[in-house]
Amino acid sequence: MREIFAQPELNAELAKPGSSADEFEALARRSPADFAPRARWSYSSLNYVMLTLIAERVTGERLEDALSARFFPPLALSSIRQCAPHPGGARGAARGHVRSGQTLVPHPPENFHLFTGAGGLCGSAVDVARWTRALATGKVVTTSSYAQMSAPARLVDGRTADYGMGMVLVSPDGPRRLGHEGYGGGFSAQVAYYPEREVTVVVMLNRFVFAESVERRIARRLLGLPEAEVREVALSADERQRYVGSYDIGVLGWYPTVVERAGKLWFELFPLPPQPLAYVGNDEFVREGQPDGYRLFFGPDGSGRDVRILGTGLMSWYGRRRP
Repeated sequence: MREIFAQPELNAELAKPGSSADEFEALARRSPADFAPRARWSYSSLNYVMLTLIAERVTGERLEDALSARFFPPLALSSIRQCAPHPGGARGAARGHVRSGQTLVPHPPENFHLFTGAGGLCGSAVDVARWTRALATGKVVTTSSYAQMSAPARLVDGRTADYGMGMVLVSPDGPRRLGHEGYGGGFSAQVAYYPEREVTVVVMLNRFVFAESVERRIARRLLGLPEAEVREVALSADERQRYVGSYDIGVLGWYPTVVERAGKLWFELFPLPPQPLAYVGNDEFVREGQPDGYRLFFGPDGSGRDVRILGTGLMSWYGRRRP
């Protein structure tokens, strides 16, 4: 199913505070499939939303009620709960912010209840860390279920994607890393668990930043790993042209693009601002000046046809250049 950002009508629905889950479901049902099941891999929040609707109809129980009754209080996670339609209204609660020019202003109201199943939970960083550890140690699901959650997705042709079941499996600094990001309503969050060292890092901010960049710097310090660095390699004009183009990442209407301006390559993907790229060799690019930011890996033949984009939350997107 299509990702939310690629659908203007769903973006408008999310921005309408009074909309209902039934209205959202009706819009989602009209959303076409991007590809046959397991033919490709692409993250989709809508799939988790629809899975929640199925589970609720089968059990006759709302997801937030099931979580409250079976998981959060029994595990002493008193702060974790379904977010209010616009978090920040309660006394002492953080409020999300967005940049307007050179200042930060409160984020406009957003329907957090429409993210049920794909997010929409609020809580403290300490409780999120406790939840992550409980999940990994058999207190939430069985050991075999957790192993299945944290295994790479496998496609029908035998290829794998570095994503499990609601779990990002990319380990860019060496030690095995399991985690996920959360963005919305002017908030940014990242949780990462390093099982071999039993280290959990949670970062939460009430404005939009790449929270995984903060998390990775903290984790490297805790794990005794060196800081990331970029050694840019020069590219000729002909070499730059090999990578220029629009790429299909499995989401209809949402095409990342590499363009050249004044002798420099830029990466563009709505709704992010253009990202300047630095070439580091071996058909690999990073965001200029931010080694923990976006990273693009192109196919080993140097043609620029195939690409893996390591983006927000260390989520991978797999694509091929469009004709």
